[in-house]
Amino acid sequence: MGLHQVLSAIRTLILDSEQLPVTYDERNETYAQWFPDLTSAEREDLAKIPNEKLQIYTATIFTGESKIIQNHFKLTLKALIPAWEAVYNEPWKRVPFTRKIHSVRPWKSYETQAFVNSVRDALCHDLPELLQHTPAISDFARLEALAVEIKRAPDIEQQFASAVPLEALQSFTVDELLSLQVHVQPASRTLTLARDIIPVYVAFHRDGIEPELTLPETETHVIGSRTPENLLRWTRVPAGIANLCHMTPDTRMNTYAEVYAALDSIGSDEERFTYFMRDLVTLVRNNALALYHSS
Repeated sequence: MGLHQVLSAIRTLILDSEQLPVTYDERNETYAQWFPDLTSAEREDLAKIPNEKLQIYTATIFTGESKIIQNHFKLTLKALIPAWEAVYNEPWKRVPFTRKIHSVRPWKSYETQAFVNSVRDALCHDLPELLQHTPAISDFARLEALAVEIKRAPDIEQQFASAVPLEALQSFTVDELLSLQVHVQPASRTLTLARDIIPVYVAFHRDGIEPELTLPETETHVIGSRTPENLLRWTRVPAGIANLCHMTPDTRMNTYAEVYAALDSIGSDEERFTYFMRDLVTLVRNNALALYHSS
């Protein structure tokens, strides 16, 4: 049998099997049922591995993954831990929690982003009793998972020879403004939240202020971006702008006029222009968008 099947069996023993047979004979018999595709020699070699050695790898992996949760879901945990203890009537412990996540969303990759996404999906879809207790857990988890994606997004070299600085816009005519192209930066991401948690997120991560966990439902569209200084920025935008940026990532497909037209649901022309210039300047300053002359 191929190496792939052997490695797959070892992975199962390390990650998915909390209780392993104690003796060699018991392990050999059990592994025959668990791994029918292995040869008898391969199965016997696995059975010779003492449980203690496998458990060392198990503890190392789950401890490492639990640290990823603590590092990347700090705000989420502020809401999750009291909800967990209230719902399950037991103390929250990081390694058992990580095992719980793996049991409902087993990760198949060693990439940090894949694991982060598994945690996000488990909290948003597989543990409804926690969301019933604290609905904001879902928004916190989705935002913090997206923050990891933005921070880890690869830098794609671009030649911005025709990039237009913000200060130059004041001298542009209306026609020149409307002909500009709007580029969505490679690390920019859009997200629609059920609650406006951006002030809570910023206050917690920047200022260390304890988060408010009971938040009213208010659909909120945000664009996350990464500045040249590698700082994370969140910009709340109207739905039209968020949808347009989501549909055309990493392109120069949208003209200034098309982006402006995405605000057609906002009141008068004067209100639309005020919103547009405010959001555009903020998004360019936050490195979510870049402006170009038409080619």
